[in-house]
Amino acid sequence: MHKMGDDGDIDPPGKKKGVNVSKSNSDAVKTANEASAYGEAAVEFTKQGLISRRSAMPLSSKIGTFKTFSKYFKYVKTSASGIGLFSYGTTGASVLLDYNSYLNGDISGAVLTYNTTGNVATTAASFFNPVAGLGAGIAFKIGEIWVNTMDHWTNVVNNANNLNWLYNAR
Repeated sequence: MHKMGDDGDIDPPGKKKGVNVSKSNSDAVKTANEASAYGEAAVEFTKQGLISRRSAMPLSSKIGTFKTFSKYFKYVKTSASGIGLFSYGTTGASVLLDYNSYLNGDISGAVLTYNTTGNVATTAASFFNPVAGLGAGIAFKIGEIWVNTMDHWTNVVNNANNLNWLYNAR
């Protein structure tokens, strides 16, 4: 059974039950996950650009060029599939690393839930449209940065309040 911690969050069953993963490996997976999201969006923009360019061409320019267009479009679709599979793999690895960090007591249950929700939402959105997946990923990243900034300022204010004894000693 999980117990309630001092911070009001449910603590993991025990400390240091997860596998020891170096911070550099964990950061590398998270960086690869973010890079694959950008790669998916870039490939989608390239694909849409090829289609738009082909659609804008006059009919006389389209005649006899479909084979070349088809070849390039096939390369773009193949790279999109590869980047998509890589993205799903890094998302799964990121979720597992977050769970491992939770088991080790490095992150709280709330952080685990937020990160997992962000990863799943980003993956689901990118399944339908890579650009939407990128947008969802950026939105969750902004939320994470905002929470971390608020935590930092809360610590600054608390530390400033704890210095009252210094001023009262005069």
